Amino acid sequence: MKIGASYYPEILPETDWAKDLETGRQIGLGILRCGEFAWSALFTSEGKATVDWVPRFLDTAAAHGYEVIWCTPSATPPPIGSAECEGVPGPLALELKVGKGRILVALTALNSAGVQALLKMPSS
Repeated sequence: MKIGASYYPEILPETDWAKDLETGRQIGLGILRCGEFAWSALFTSEGKATVDWVPRFLDTAAAHGYEVIWCTPSATPPPIGSAECEGVPGPLALELKVGKGRILVALTALNSAGVQALLKMPSS
């Protein structure tokens, strides 16, 4: 049986990650669920992508032997994506390129205009 927990690296000092993850391993955790509330850390208020912390966290988690489930952050979509919703949107996706990898985020809470606005945002 695998045991996991939610972990929110976006709200914690990066200097705490290794200590927190080591403590989790000591009590038997092996899986982390992250990202579902991370929009505020993925984009600045000016709309610039700030994903540089994500690969650092994933590397730290991997170094401690964790599997990470990176969740869809649609629980907290940015205002630019949901301000002009027209009815119930269909499933859409945004691909964030992170280091050599990528994160594919399903944006079920955004309409097509909101996704287009996100895709036009400058990267940091």
